[in-house]
Amino acid sequence: QMNEISKDELMRGLLDVGVLKGYLEGGTPQNGSFSGPLSGLIPVYKKWGKTPLETLDELRQKYPVLEGVPLSYAGRLDPLAEGLILVLVGETNKDREKYLGLDKTYEVEILFGIKTDTGDLFGLPCVDRGAQEKLVADTTTVLKSFVGKQQFPYPVYSSKTVQGKPLFQWMNEGRISEIKIPKTDVEIYSLELSAVTSVRGSEILEKVELALNIVKGDFRYDEIRVGWNDTLKDKSEVNFDVIKIVSECSSGTYMRVLAEEIGKKMGVPALAYSIKRTKIGGIEFEQFAN
Repeated sequence: QMNEISKDELMRGLLDVGVLKGYLEGGTPQNGSFSGPLSGLIPVYKKWGKTPLETLDELRQKYPVLEGVPLSYAGRLDPLAEGLILVLVGETNKDREKYLGLDKTYEVEILFGIKTDTGDLFGLPCVDRGAQEKLVADTTTVLKSFVGKQQFPYPVYSSKTVQGKPLFQWMNEGRISEIKIPKTDVEIYSLELSAVTSVRGSEILEKVELALNIVKGDFRYDEIRVGWNDTLKDKSEVNFDVIKIVSECSSGTYMRVLAEEIGKKMGVPALAYSIKRTKIGGIEFEQFAN
């Protein structure tokens, strides 16, 4: 199912971390040295709560040889998502377009009973009291119905441009109802249920507060805090259902939207409680998790 570039070509493009460390230590790398401009790919594990740009800054600090070298990433991850991003170094940035199309694999926890305007914990929440309290019995059948080609709406808090303005700007101006939310074509190759658990309201609040304290940027911190506290103030001991899924999908498939769409089909409001990208282009970089 690979797009644009083969796994073998990806592997050949990976920069040898030992070589980068050799530069860091000022010695001659045992695996040879770079000739010409520094270029290639570095798989990096983006931590929960960090932005991709912060991750690039950390990479430059770790490997001073990268200072002043153009860096970008193929496929962003939201601050509350963690996992693998592919960093393009130097001349490789000229081929960025072909790396954007790589398939991805994610592990996602979906929280049921609450929805937000962002599709994750970093939005304004509401509990849909009219929704059924229990999930439909055959969760596996619902998940299988999503396998194949789909059309998903873009998240309203995303940078997708409509009439010259990103969707998040339409939301911030309170004018989102004036436009039609565009849809994107995606393909889900497989979708498996790996666990069924639950989480208490008090644990959700703790995780939201942790996110508010860690994530840096221009976000609605006060509104989010007040919204979650109001929503869960009398639900600290209530258990909310959570399922964990593994999704192999095409590039551009938003896990926040997938979580919401699964909830709709189950008749329950839902959001992405956690997102972890585990594969890019069919190769795993578990050794980069820290």
